[in-house]
Amino acid sequence: MCSKRDQTIGYLDSKNIFFALQTFKEEAKSTKLFFSFILLEPKILNRIAVLPLENLTPNEYADEKVRSLVIMDLLSRDVDVIEQGEVMRVLRELRIRSVESITVRDLQSLGDMLDVDVVIKGSVGTFDMKKGNAVSYPEVSIHLMLTDINSGEILWSAWHTSGGASFWTRHFGAEGTTLDETARKVIKEVFDSLI
Repeated sequence: MCSKRDQTIGYLDSKNIFFALQTFKEEAKSTKLFFSFILLEPKILNRIAVLPLENLTPNEYADEKVRSLVIMDLLSRDVDVIEQGEVMRVLRELRIRSVESITVRDLQSLGDMLDVDVVIKGSVGTFDMKKGNAVSYPEVSIHLMLTDINSGEILWSAWHTSGGASFWTRHFGAEGTTLDETARKVIKEVFDSLI
């Protein structure tokens, strides 16, 4: 007899996965690049665990801030997200010290303990206020991946960078967006490509 999770994973066959090629889009000084596998079967997104993100920035809390914003965005889309403390408890219990080096066996154990079929992992590449000609502006760059816990296969992946001073900021010194607003925008646009 198949478990609920086995039945859900059963939707992941070649007919239900669409491979999207690279897309470039320029907006002012904002660049985004998506290279993704997009799931056509939304049932797989019913329950997700968001793992700690890798922090590639000098800001020591960027990964935690972005992870919280990722969870908030998923919750706003009616996705059941496992509470961060529960995810951390299971990672400690499984003695997983680094999400970057997680094995398929670790993913399977994690999925069984949290009762999830997929996890989101990734990295924060930039989370900073940049300085330009007499203006400061935020720049945020993230990479997120939706990973199947049974196979370790990446089902969807998106990388997105946004930042730069707006026309009004560059020419008139108007106050631009904050770092958190830019991060929320980046995360929303990333998940708009999936959900």
